[in-house]
Amino acid sequence: MVETTDTDWDHFDRDGIPLGADTGIVERFTLHEDGSRLDYEINVTDPYAFTEPVVMEKYWLWYPEVVVEPYACVADE
Repeated sequence: MVETTDTDWDHFDRDGIPLGADTGIVERFTLHEDGSRLDYEINVTDPYAFTEPVVMEKYWLWYPEVVVEPYACVADE
């Protein structure tokens, strides 16, 4: 579980939904027992933008022939 507070993100998504100063984000990653799938859930709470928490889910499948390359996440300045 990853919990994020005190973000400086201006928007929730690419459509421009604004976020307030009290945004809270909880992310959960769950690996299946056989290692073939990684489930992801994100829960966003923001009393400024939403009347209730926003929950989104997705997953990734493991393919043994695919190599995951390093990725450097750099914030825009």
